Amino acid sequence: MPVTTLNISGQEVFRTEPYKIDDTLSSPTEKDNHTYFWLKEDVCYKVTFKEVEAEVQQQLVAALVKEKPIDLKK
Repeated sequence: MPVTTLNISGQEVFRTEPYKIDDTLSSPTEKDNHTYFWLKEDVCYKVTFKEVEAEVQQQLVAALVKEKPIDLKK
């Protein structure tokens, strides 16, 4: 799947091209998905949007990129 590299809040983020979950088996009326991936401190983060405008997607990813990970071991 083709991806685009973006810089969001100083973080390199990869965004997929629009896609449907079941590709050709999906209904034509089904909304497209967009998935964003980024690597931070050896952890790969992923968020998928379906029915969210591109500008809002990037604002949400920017907020997530700034969040500190939670250490579940504590």
